[in-house]
Amino acid sequence: MRHLALYILFLLLTSCVSVNVNPSKVTRAKDVEFIAPSSPFHSIQNNSVDQAWQSKNTGNTIAYLSECGGSDISLKQMETESLSAISQPNILESKTGTYNDRESLESLAAGKVDGIEIKMKLILFKKNNCNYTISYIGRKDPFSAEENYFQKFISGFKAP
Repeated sequence: MRHLALYILFLLLTSCVSVNVNPSKVTRAKDVEFIAPSSPFHSIQNNSVDQAWQSKNTGNTIAYLSECGGSDISLKQMETESLSAISQPNILESKTGTYNDRESLESLAAGKVDGIEIKMKLILFKKNNCNYTISYIGRKDPFSAEENYFQKFISGFKAP
């Protein structure tokens, strides 16, 4: 189960491909502030994201990715790229709002990875020439069991 969550996270965040006519060097954001999710979540290494944590109980994963200095794409395009990692994506909810004092898009989607039903929640926003994707991913059934850890994480996340 844990390998599946890592695989999903890898697919989700490496599937983001943008075309830029004048390519520039994409970097990660510096000085991001957050409070790491508490146990049962523990830090995991994944080079496709800035930081990631996985639950020892369910394999659910919380992660964030920042891409600075790249192409200027819309929040809807960011959502589409993130969801391209799953087959048969079904957007259950997609709403605009404000997060970190910027326009944001919050999405809840379901789909399959290798035939296994998953759910993912995304918070997408742009701030100071950086695109941010904050994600919570897990199997469909135990998804809601640890969603409160994700809510706590996003309430303490501050982009520079």
